[in-house]
Amino acid sequence: MDYLPKIINFAVQNGNFMEKITPNDQLQTHGFCIVNVGGDDPITYNPVSAQYSLIALCKRGSIDYEVNMERVHVEAGMRVCYQNVVQYRRVRQSADLEVRALVLRSDFSFDATGGIETNMVRAMVENPVAPIVDEHALAMLDSMMDALEHYCLLPTQYADRQMSLRLVYNIILLLAEMQLHAQNGQSSRALYTMADTYFRTFINLVGSYVRTEHEVLFYAEQLHITPKYLSEICKQKTGRKAKEIISAVLLRGIKNDLLVSGKSMKMLASEYGFADQSSLGKFFRKMTGLSPLHYKKFESGIKEKDSINNESER
Repeated sequence: MDYLPKIINFAVQNGNFMEKITPNDQLQTHGFCIVNVGGDDPITYNPVSAQYSLIALCKRGSIDYEVNMERVHVEAGMRVCYQNVVQYRRVRQSADLEVRALVLRSDFSFDATGGIETNMVRAMVENPVAPIVDEHALAMLDSMMDALEHYCLLPTQYADRQMSLRLVYNIILLLAEMQLHAQNGQSSRALYTMADTYFRTFINLVGSYVRTEHEVLFYAEQLHITPKYLSEICKQKTGRKAKEIISAVLLRGIKNDLLVSGKSMKMLASEYGFADQSSLGKFFRKMTGLSPLHYKKFESGIKEKDSINNESER
C-alpha cells in the first residue's frame, strides 16, 4: 500500500540514506516519517488513504492546495494539521517554497496524543491552518521534527518507540496549546495552573518509570499529592483515571517489544516489573482480550498480508 508518496510528493527528499530507507519504509517501521517539500516539486493530483494524519510547517514561500475538497492558502510561518486526509492536490506554489511535514500513521497518532486534553486536540483539528506568531515556538517545532528525522536513522538497538512518541507528543501538545490559548485570547502563562504542572510531570514520570512502577501511589508521592487528587486531575484532563493512563502506556511498550525486540516472555516480564510471565499474560489479556502470543501472531499476520499486497501492487 504505497499511500505515502501520494500524500506529499517525495521527490525533494535528498540524502544518501534515502537510497536505502524510503519514507514509506519509515512510516511502516516507526509509525511516522519526516518529509521535506520544495518549490521545484511537480504539481499533481493525489487521491490518498484516510489512515494518515499530517502536521506541516511552512518555513519559506507559499503554497495553495486542496485537502478534502477544501482550498487553502499557506505562507511562511504557518502550520497545517490534518487528520484523515482523503484527497490532496497542490494548485500553486512559490519557487522558494520550503515545507517540513510530519506524517503519522493513525495508530501512532492515537498513541502519541494519549494524555493530551481532548479539548486541546479538538481545537487544533478544528483549525487546520493557523499562523505561528512566536518565532521561538516555530524554531522549537522545527527542531523537534529534525530530531525525529535523525531518530529514523538510528540503529535498531537504539531506537526506542517511547523516545519518538514523546517527541511527537510534545509537538502536538505545543501546537494544541497555542491554538487553544489563541482562541481564548489569553497568554499561555495566564491559563497555566498547578494542575497542568502536575499532569505534565505525571506524564513524563510515567514515560520514565512505567517499566517498573505500575501503581498510582508511586507517581503521587513523586508529586507530593494524594493518589485521589492525581486521578481527579487526569480524569479532568483526559477523561481517564491515572491508573488507566499508566496501564495504557505500559501496554503500549509491551506491544512494541513483543513485535520488534524478539525477547522472551520471561525477559519481558522481568523488564516490565511483573512477578513472572503469567502475571504479564494476565495483564495483557485484561487489556486486549488476547494472550501476548495470539496478539503477536495476529499482528505479524497483518504485516505479512500488507507486504504481499505491496509487492502485488508494484
